[in-house]
Amino acid sequence: MTGKDSPTRSKARPAHRPRGRYTQPRRLLQLYDRLHHGQRIHPTRLAEELGVSRRTLERDLVVLREVLDHRLERSESPDGTVVFHLDRATTWPTTRWQVLAVAVGARMTGFLRGKRFANEVSPLLSALLHSVRARQRLEVEDLGRKIHVVDTGRKRYDLDEAKQDRLAAMMDGLLLEQPVTLTYQSPGAIAAGRPPRTLVTHPFTMVLHRGGVYFIVRVPARGEDPILLALDRILEAKVDLDSASFTVPVDFDPGNYFASAFGIWTGVEPHLVRIRIDADYAPYVAERSWHPSQEFTEDDQGRLILSMHLGELREVEEWILGMGEKVEILEPAALRARVRERHLAAAAKMDAQDEPAT
Repeated sequence: MTGKDSPTRSKARPAHRPRGRYTQPRRLLQLYDRLHHGQRIHPTRLAEELGVSRRTLERDLVVLREVLDHRLERSESPDGTVVFHLDRATTWPTTRWQVLAVAVGARMTGFLRGKRFANEVSPLLSALLHSVRARQRLEVEDLGRKIHVVDTGRKRYDLDEAKQDRLAAMMDGLLLEQPVTLTYQSPGAIAAGRPPRTLVTHPFTMVLHRGGVYFIVRVPARGEDPILLALDRILEAKVDLDSASFTVPVDFDPGNYFASAFGIWTGVEPHLVRIRIDADYAPYVAERSWHPSQEFTEDDQGRLILSMHLGELREVEEWILGMGEKVEILEPAALRARVRERHLAAAAKMDAQDEPAT
């Protein structure tokens, strides 16, 4: 027999193969899940299950192998059976709590979202999310409801491409321990009419404070003592990959750097700060950690006495002003006078607004 009716030209398609059941992204997710849970992939068997040809599945495995940086291994038994598996030395069995911890960190640093952080954090979170069991994943995927960050006042680095470039350069210098050449101009310099400074810096530490980014750096041309620079004041930054790398001193500790600061502003002149907080407001102060040197006592009227040893008073001054009439400064006298002066100035402005217009 010849032609269309020839049995040699007619091939029956397996009726049980559910073609089109899985798109390639869904197949890749299936493969990733199985591999990270220690399964060995038999291409012919799994291709039938997913409704594709063996050749299609092997192409999927090639794509996945590129993503996994060649950690996907192929082995063949003496009878010719081919299996794929993930190198056990590179697998990382994660729990939903570990994934959730990374997700919380990603949410807390969302204001940094941009070239470096979006490209690095998002795939990491996705990979970790795929490493937990399916039923656990459902509990973690609903992060929009489970984790909400109130980020009032944070800076919007994710919307400023130029700042993203500077942040990336500073991070490269930080992680690679390579010098970064930058131009810097503070608000004080602008007010005084001074031009930007060009500095060759050695980034030691990235500091996150109240939704802002700062870097502790050493400027070799200006001595060994590190200084703090705000990302917002950096006008240009370029990592010097061709220069010799630097070494962070073994005794450098960012905790020690900020030991005298009420926040991030450091100083060398020691101050004993003592304030008295009204009893009705005291619980809101006592339940938080404000400074490593803090000590709490209570007077006979239930008022809280907070004592701290600080090297700079500007940030604690702003904090005290925010508590209004609920706090009294006991010492130092200069801080008490300064806060009193500012309260009176604010009250004068309020009084002026109440006066009828003439």
